[in-house]
Amino acid sequence: VLLLTTITCIYGYVNARQIDNPSYEISIKNKVDISDVKIAMISDLHLGSIGSEGRLEDIVGEINELNPDIVCIAGDFFDTNFESIQNPDKAIETLRKIKATYGIYSCLGNHDGGETFNQMIAFLEEAGIAYEVYADVKPNPTVRNVQEGVNKCREVGADVIVTVGGGSAMD
Repeated sequence: VLLLTTITCIYGYVNARQIDNPSYEISIKNKVDISDVKIAMISDLHLGSIGSEGRLEDIVGEINELNPDIVCIAGDFFDTNFESIQNPDKAIETLRKIKATYGIYSCLGNHDGGETFNQMIAFLEEAGIAYEVYADVKPNPTVRNVQEGVNKCREVGADVIVTVGGGSAMD
């Protein structure tokens, strides 16, 4: 049991340090031509967890090598407690090096909240990462709940909505 636990922990550590870079072709019928738009998406960085800050420079480098038009951060950017980030100023400086023609956009995940939520939001703003918060999504949403989400999108002038995850709220 101890050996299996050790092997599993080592595998998890090594796997978490790998940067996966798949490429997908996306087409949209009857819409404007987006064939030349490159979108880079990162998720589950868990900034503040063990080793996460050390990988940040490599991740930013790989993003910039892709020469993206848009960068999407798809949740769990933080690891629940903002104060676990050892050097937020250095992380902000590193994130500001991301080059994206049309900007960097974030959708928050379940680890991007808690008592230090306001510090997380201030960090994103200082790093130049755009976001909007609609925190009233409900499991099995009613028509009214969906309409409130639509109204929020209209209020902020959203051209595109990017959602990540699954479940009834996404359906």
